[in-house]
This record gives sequence, C-alpha cells and structure tokens, in this order.
Amino acid sequence: MKGYLINFWKIFVAGFLLMSLIICSSGIVFAAPDAAEILQQEPSVNDFPEENAVIMLDKTITELTEEGKIITEYKARIKVFTRHGRKEYGEIRIPFSSELSNVELNYARTINQDGSVTKPDKEAIRVNTHPLAKGAPMYSDIKIKTISMPALKNDSIIDYSYTRTSKTLMEDSLFSQWYFKTSAPVLTSEYTVKIPAEKELSFKSINGNHEPKFEKKDGKKVYRWHQKDLDKIYNEAGRPSINILSPKLIISTEKDWQVIAEWYGKLIDEKNEPDLEIKNKVEEIVEGLESEEEKIAKIFDFVATKIRYVALEFGLGKVQPYSVNKTFKNKYGDCKDQASLLATMLREAGIDAYLTLIKAGQAKKTYFEGPATLGGFNHAITAVNLENSENFIFLDPTCDVCNWEYLPDQNRGRQVMIIKDRKGIITETPPYKYKENKVKTEMEVEINKKGDIEVTIDMEPDGKWAYVYRSLFQSYDKSEKRKLFQQILSQHISAAKLGDIEHSDPEDNFSPFTLHLTYKKAGYATQTAGMTIFKVPNSLRIPFSQNFSYYTSKEAGKRKYPVLMTPATYNDRIVINIPEDTEVKLPEKKNIENNIAAFSSSYSKEEKKIIITRKFQIKTNMLDVNKSYKQGKQVINVMRSDEEEKIVLD
Repeated sequence: MKGYLINFWKIFVAGFLLMSLIICSSGIVFAAPDAAEILQQEPSVNDFPEENAVIMLDKTITELTEEGKIITEYKARIKVFTRHGRKEYGEIRIPFSSELSNVELNYARTINQDGSVTKPDKEAIRVNTHPLAKGAPMYSDIKIKTISMPALKNDSIIDYSYTRTSKTLMEDSLFSQWYFKTSAPVLTSEYTVKIPAEKELSFKSINGNHEPKFEKKDGKKVYRWHQKDLDKIYNEAGRPSINILSPKLIISTEKDWQVIAEWYGKLIDEKNEPDLEIKNKVEEIVEGLESEEEKIAKIFDFVATKIRYVALEFGLGKVQPYSVNKTFKNKYGDCKDQASLLATMLREAGIDAYLTLIKAGQAKKTYFEGPATLGGFNHAITAVNLENSENFIFLDPTCDVCNWEYLPDQNRGRQVMIIKDRKGIITETPPYKYKENKVKTEMEVEINKKGDIEVTIDMEPDGKWAYVYRSLFQSYDKSEKRKLFQQILSQHISAAKLGDIEHSDPEDNFSPFTLHLTYKKAGYATQTAGMTIFKVPNSLRIPFSQNFSYYTSKEAGKRKYPVLMTPATYNDRIVINIPEDTEVKLPEKKNIENNIAAFSSSYSKEEKKIIITRKFQIKTNMLDVNKSYKQGKQVINVMRSDEEEKIVLD
C-alpha cells in the first residue's frame, strides 16, 4: 500500500531494527542443563488451563566489555500446551545485524514427557532476511537466524540458548531495554547487566518499580533484576502494544542526553552541506515567494512528494542520515534522510530548521527524565523556528499525503530532541486536537412509498482523516476502489448497489480532499400496517461507527488495558426527501457531553424534507480503564443507539 498509511509500518520497522542492535546480553556461555531436572520443575496444563504456552525461563545477561563490544547470552525455556502454542513458539527467531554482530547458537532442543531429547538438524537452522524488511520499501542488514524445533507435541518443552556479539553504535556505550511480560505467562524473568568497573549505569523502571541486586565481581559492576510468576498481557480490542503495557527497564551507560545530541550532531554535520544542485533547486522552488510560510509549504511538498521512502539500514546508516546530496540525487531516503534534506533546503531558503529525534507512535514516549539512550527514538522529523513565532513548528516529510501545516497524530504530544549546533533542545510537539481531525458528511436520501432509497453522499475529511483518505485513494485503481466500497456497502446494507465514486485528486495536498458516492437499495424500508419504517441509511464514512462500539464493548470496570483512540470530530447532515402528504414520526434528539467525548443529534421536518444533524467527538487519544473509559463508553452507546432509531412515515 502506497502513501502515508505505511508510515506507521516504517516507524515500527525502524524502531525494531535499532533495538535489535542495542538490546544485547552477557559473558559466560550457558551450558545446557539436565533435561530430567527441567521435567521435574515443569508446570502442568492444569496450572494454566486457558493458556497455549508458558514461558518457564526468559533470561539474558548483557555485558559491555573493556574492548567496547557487547556480548549477549540469552536463554529461553517454553512449555507448549496446544497446537496454537506449538505454531507460535515452534520457530525460534533470533534477529541480528550482519554488519555489526554475529550470533552463535549454544544449544536448541525439544524435551518431551518421556524424557527424550531431540535436537534440530543442520537443515532446520537457517539465516534469512528479516520479514519486516520484505514488507516495506527497505534494504537492511538485519537477518534472522531461524531454528525449526523438531518433535514438538503438546506438553513439549522448547529449550534453547544463543550468544550474540555486537559492535556498539556509540563507542564504549551500552543502551538496552528489558521487557518482563509478554503474551504468555512468564514463570521467571531475569536480566543481568555487566559493565566495566570504571563505568556508571543509569536505569529506569517503567510500569513498576524494579530494583536490582548489585555486586562487584571480577572487576565488573553487576546489576541483576529478577521477577517471578508474571501474568500475560491479554488481548483486548484497541489496547496499546505489549512493549508499552509490559513492565520494563531502560538502561544506559550514558546519563546525559547532551552526550547523545553531541554525538548525533557530529554524524549529521558530516552529511548536510548542500551542493550546487540543491542550491539551484531551492532557488527555483522559492522564486517569487515572499513569506516564510509559502517557502516552507513549497519546499516541504517537494521533499514529501518527490523524495520517496526507501530505507537503507546498514551498519551506522541505521541512525546516521545519508548525505543530503545523495538523497536529493537518488530521490529516495528514509525518515532521517528526508528530515535532514528538508532542514538543509529550508536553511538554504533562509529559514532556521533542524533535524529532530522523536519516539513516534500511539502512546509511545521518550523518557528524558531517565537514562540517555538511542532507544528513546525511532523516527526523525524537522523543526522550524520562524522569525515571529515563540515555538518551533514541526514537519514530518515522510507524510507524502500531508501539507506542511498538519503534523500527524503519531508525532503529537511528544517530547523531542532538536539537534542544533551539536546540542539537544528538548521540547514538546503540539498536543492532539480533536477539532482538526474531522470528517464532514452531507447525505441526501430519496425514499418512495415502496421503501426504495437512493442515497447521495459528499464527504470532506480533514487533518488525519484527510491523509488517510488520500493515501487510500492513491493506493487503489478505479476497479479496486469500486470493489472496496461495494464490500463496505454490502456489510452495512445487504444487496445495496453502489453507484458513482468520484473524488478530488489525492495527490493534491494543497486542496481539500472530497469524496462523492451514490448507492441505492430496493425495499430498504419495512412496510407494515400502511407505515414505512426505516433507519437513517449508512454514510459509508471511515472510520465506521461500529469500530467505536467494538473498542468499548467490555463493561466499565472489566477492562484491563487502556483503549487507543483518534481524537476527532465527525459532523453529519442528512436530508431525507419524503413523498407528499406523508405524516412523520421522528426520534427524540440526543445530547450528551463530558470531558472525554460528546454526541448530539437533532431531527426536524421542513415541508417534504426530514433534516437530521449529528455530531460526534472523541477528545482524547486514550481511554484509561477507569473514569475516561466509562465516560467514553457512555457517549459511544448514545451515538450508536441514535443510529438504531427508526423513522416512521405514515
């Protein structure tokens, strides 16, 4: 899929690639323990009757050596109970960078209940390109060592260990994270960090308070965290990802974020001196433009739409942008390449602009109050300092369906680090604004005495929904769009027939995006006792109203995790043209509002027309499990009940 919808994918991939390098572990190679002893300690399916598998042991030791290498020793032991458990855990996948690290398998074996031990054949151990790199426009040195575990049955135990030796990205520095919970119960989670005696370790606990045991041993400082009997992260509709919900540790041998800024500033200073070709292009773009805003708009549009996203993630290139001249010449690059080029071109036009590091994505956060770590970032954008503005303006040129004035939601409400003159300016991006993300819908319905309907819909999305719609319509050809909307229509109104699909140019980011749809349905309304009874036909608006009900389907008080939402406003105006000499019975208007959400509706009759207005707002990006979930659910229930109301014609 083209366009901005893949940017969440890009950011997820980029974050994974970075963390696969900086999450490492230990010193002394694990020896395979006795299988009989393991069987004596194993849990029973009776202890976990609802589970597909249990992680008996999740253990890592991370060691930073005096030579500046990171040695990782990892050990895992998993008992599978079901076919699903065998499928989920039967393929061991170990990520590593072929340029910066190597992986050695210490042992891998399947232990069955009769005490038999089966080891994988050589053919069962493979090294492949990481599947994430295959699913996006990306070329990467991230590989996956895959081990297909043999002889798996229900109640088998998967037992394996590997060693990964890596170079550090920042010389003599260790950055890492450790997650205690996952999608299966964990009986023992253990994480150990070893650093040279002259080094200092900073760490921060997230979603809990985890204190290590500390000792000095063999000239090393040793920190050990140990947790037992951890429940799993459950699946719930709309919940944040596991790495946000899990209790975790962030550790680093760097305490001062300015050290990161200085190091990264040196990397980008080497790459951002424009050549004559860029200078000439900037002059061409801004010719005749007077205001800073006009110049920003045109330069942003050039970088966002003419420099396509292609990540070249090799070695230091995972964090260092390529030369702006190379990016400009190739007309492709990833987020840091695009952000760096945009900043350079803006500066060439006389506008202060700087590459900015950010942790993008719903509910994600950089913990600047904690240890300084490259893992605090997964994305790069551009900060602009206008002459008459007190605050920085932030631009994301990876959004090829945005204009410069709208910052995507994934970047909003984040603390970021602007890299200026090899120093870090820590500030915040603008908050979520539910009034900027909106969809305006005008719908006209013709209904006859037989209950047949013909529906005309005109939509104008803005903010996030504008770039969602633009990306959607860039991604499909004419026949695919028709098939998609016919499927959507059929899900809402069986046997309805789609008519026209017309829309504005999805590649024009300077004009509002508009969508025009028509459909009809014979016998839509119910005929009974001389009356015609029907609900207001569906507007086919994305997002669908039932999505909100799905996310809040659990009773208040029974939800375990927050619900991620898109702050937005949805305005609908429906005009229903009815036959002459028709009496009408209309539903009562509805009105509910709180700090989290709001809904209102009104119904009126004017001559041969029924006029309906509806307004629905979600004001926050997350519903917690307590008050805001209950408040949001109340409003959503009222909104959905209004959609089920019947209009009666007599």
